[in-house]
Amino acid sequence: IKVSKKNTLIISVIIFGFTIVVVGIFGVVPLPEYSNSISEEIDGKIYYQSSIISSNIIPPAPDLLDDCIFEIEINSSDIIEREVLCSSDLLAYSTNFYFYDTTVNNEGNLVVRYWNDSSSSEYALEINPKNKEILKEYEVENVSIRNQNLNEYGEVLIDSWRTVENTDRSVYIYFQKGSDTVEVFKSEAPSSYYFNSLIWSYDSEKILALDSENQFIVFSKNKKFDPVKLSYSVNEKERDYIKLIEWIKP
Repeated sequence: IKVSKKNTLIISVIIFGFTIVVVGIFGVVPLPEYSNSISEEIDGKIYYQSSIISSNIIPPAPDLLDDCIFEIEINSSDIIEREVLCSSDLLAYSTNFYFYDTTVNNEGNLVVRYWNDSSSSEYALEINPKNKEILKEYEVENVSIRNQNLNEYGEVLIDSWRTVENTDRSVYIYFQKGSDTVEVFKSEAPSSYYFNSLIWSYDSEKILALDSENQFIVFSKNKKFDPVKLSYSVNEKERDYIKLIEWIKP
């Protein structure tokens, strides 16, 4: 059976149009929508890890990464972000800092561990986040890794995940309370969207998520308010957002 070029073109156009319709109806899932309204319940300071990316002036050498800690200060009227500390500020001590495991002590200072090459052992620096002042340097003998997923009530955040069998293209946030699993959030989302870091607030009533769009989203564990996106101006330095560290009292 011979098919003319004209008929072939018509069939191709029909198939293309049908494909567009099917994709439009079934294949495009929008990103979750979040509120931008900050309530009085959302306050405090958030610390997170990020790498600042700088182009190497000697190509084809790779881009330069400066591991940093940033602070987001939240109140009902404003949100302010600032760079607190970077590995380039601490080169006199080491080139191998464990920023991913940074903690905030009871005095509100940052505690950052690192590898000391001269002694072949782990050390830690206690640093004032306001002015980068080194308050204390000491050797770490027994490292106790804090479980960020656990809050003061014994509730445990379930690491953000997406099952291989997931066919409804949804994202979730859950926490474990005793033998019960509590759903905090569920939404349809593109398959490329996910939450890559979760932490509890200082009062254990809220959850902060860092998503794949480099957005910070606040959730109420008891759904007292709709999820809120922290919207504020960010400097133009190219960054790689890595991990949430801690959410402390204002």
